[in-house]
Amino acid sequence: MILSEKICRIHNFLVHLREFIKYLAMSKKLLYYLGILLTIIVGTILCRYYSCDCRARSGDKRVAKTDSSIVAMPEKFTVVEQAASDSAHAKSMLEARLKLNANPLVLYYGINQSQINLNQEEKRKLTEIVDYLKNVPDAGLIITGHADNTGNRDSNIRLGKERADHLKALLIQSGITEDKITCASRGQDEPAADNSTSEGRAKNRRTVTLIK
Repeated sequence: MILSEKICRIHNFLVHLREFIKYLAMSKKLLYYLGILLTIIVGTILCRYYSCDCRARSGDKRVAKTDSSIVAMPEKFTVVEQAASDSAHAKSMLEARLKLNANPLVLYYGINQSQINLNQEEKRKLTEIVDYLKNVPDAGLIITGHADNTGNRDSNIRLGKERADHLKALLIQSGITEDKITCASRGQDEPAADNSTSEGRAKNRRTVTLIK
């Protein structure tokens, strides 16, 4: 009986020992997996921390690039606005040129006269031409002198040129450079009116100024 109890106790001990060993084995697996999970969590935290820290110390090139693009936008708008302003200015100057040429400055001269004093209306038109030339750097003008049919053709060509040169001198005095001005003479070849009347001849003794 006593032997039987001892054997039973030994058996029970062995059973409990086996269960304990199984428990230890399971605990080791659990600890193994917990260790892996903890390593992943810690690694993720450290990676984010050092990544943010390095980006901050390096000036965060990605953010800097974004900021640069944001700062550059006003410059782009400025370019667009400047282009629109230039276009509006060009349109305004074109309209001014068409207006000046539609109603050009025409000066009338007496017989054999190559110099005159301008009246108020002629001075106003001259000022408009000067303003235009100063506002449009590449603009120029052509002054064409004319004469009536009194006298011979050669003398009338010379007279027409003298009349054009007189107006050229007035423009240079107003601040226009000589290279912007072209003078020509048609003499009696392009009459504006009938040379058979004194009124017609008076209209033919003239200079005509056009923006080119």
